[in-house]
Amino acid sequence: MTDASTPTRQEFFKITSVCRKDLEVLGFDTSNVDDETMEYLAGLMSRDYWEQLFWNHLEIFAEECDIPRNPNYTGEPNFEPDPRD
Repeated sequence: MTDASTPTRQEFFKITSVCRKDLEVLGFDTSNVDDETMEYLAGLMSRDYWEQLFWNHLEIFAEECDIPRNPNYTGEPNFEPDPRD
Protein backbone atom coordinates (compact mmCIF):
# COMPACT_ATOMS: atom_id res chain seq x y z
CA MET A 1 0.00 0.00 0.00
CA THR A 2 1.36 3.42 -0.99
CA ASP A 3 0.96 6.44 1.23
CA ALA A 4 -1.03 9.08 -0.69
CA SER A 5 1.47 11.74 0.39
CA THR A 6 4.40 9.82 -1.14
CA PRO A 7 4.77 10.66 -4.83
CA THR A 8 5.40 7.78 -7.23
CA ARG A 9 8.91 7.84 -8.66
CA GLN A 10 9.39 7.14 -12.35
CA GLU A 11 11.79 4.21 -12.81
CA PHE A 12 13.17 4.70 -16.34
CA PHE A 13 13.86 7.80 -18.43
CA LYS A 14 14.26 7.73 -22.21
CA ILE A 15 17.64 8.90 -23.48
CA THR A 16 17.13 9.01 -27.23
CA SER A 17 15.56 7.40 -30.25
CA VAL A 18 16.38 6.87 -33.89
CA CYS A 19 14.18 7.61 -36.88
CA ARG A 20 14.35 7.40 -40.64
CA LYS A 21 15.02 11.14 -40.84
CA ASP A 22 18.26 10.55 -38.88
CA LEU A 23 19.39 8.16 -41.62
CA GLU A 24 18.36 10.61 -44.33
CA VAL A 25 20.50 13.33 -42.73
CA LEU A 26 23.46 11.02 -43.35
CA GLY A 27 22.44 10.49 -46.98
CA PHE A 28 20.68 7.13 -46.68
CA ASP A 29 17.62 6.32 -48.81
CA THR A 30 14.94 5.17 -46.37
CA SER A 31 12.09 4.75 -48.85
CA ASN A 32 12.22 0.95 -48.49
CA VAL A 33 13.40 0.67 -44.87
CA ASP A 34 10.72 -1.21 -42.93
CA ASP A 35 9.94 -0.99 -39.21
CA GLU A 36 11.65 -4.33 -38.52
CA THR A 37 14.92 -2.96 -39.92
CA MET A 38 14.54 0.22 -37.87
CA GLU A 39 13.93 -1.85 -34.71
CA TYR A 40 17.03 -3.91 -35.46
CA LEU A 41 19.11 -0.77 -36.06
CA ALA A 42 17.83 0.77 -32.82
CA GLY A 43 18.76 -2.42 -30.93
CA LEU A 44 22.28 -2.40 -32.36
CA MET A 45 22.75 1.24 -31.40
CA SER A 46 21.32 0.70 -27.93
CA ARG A 47 23.60 -2.25 -27.17
CA ASP A 48 26.64 -0.42 -28.54
CA TYR A 49 25.94 2.68 -26.45
CA TRP A 50 25.31 0.54 -23.34
CA GLU A 51 28.57 -1.37 -23.81
CA GLN A 52 30.81 1.49 -24.97
CA LEU A 53 29.74 4.85 -23.56
CA PHE A 54 26.78 4.65 -21.20
CA TRP A 55 28.55 4.16 -17.87
CA ASN A 56 31.28 6.71 -18.53
CA HIS A 57 28.76 9.33 -19.64
CA LEU A 58 26.40 8.56 -16.77
CA GLU A 59 29.15 9.16 -14.23
CA ILE A 60 30.32 12.40 -15.88
CA PHE A 61 26.83 13.87 -16.17
CA ALA A 62 25.70 12.72 -12.71
CA GLU A 63 28.66 14.61 -11.26
CA GLU A 64 27.77 17.62 -13.40
CA CYS A 65 24.25 17.47 -11.91
CA ASP A 66 25.75 17.40 -8.39
CA ILE A 67 24.24 14.00 -7.58
CA PRO A 68 26.07 12.82 -4.46
CA ARG A 69 27.81 9.45 -4.20
CA ASN A 70 26.55 6.84 -1.80
CA PRO A 71 29.01 6.94 1.13
CA ASN A 72 29.20 3.11 1.01
CA TYR A 73 30.30 3.07 -2.65
CA THR A 74 33.59 1.18 -2.97
CA GLY A 75 34.58 2.49 -6.39
CA GLU A 76 33.68 -0.83 -8.01
CA PRO A 77 30.50 -0.65 -10.11
CA ASN A 78 27.94 -3.38 -9.52
CA PHE A 79 26.98 -4.07 -13.14
CA GLU A 80 23.81 -6.04 -13.57
CA PRO A 81 22.05 -7.00 -16.81
CA ASP A 82 20.03 -4.17 -18.30
CA PRO A 83 16.42 -4.78 -17.21
CA ARG A 84 15.21 -2.94 -20.31
CA ASP A 85 16.40 -5.74 -22.60
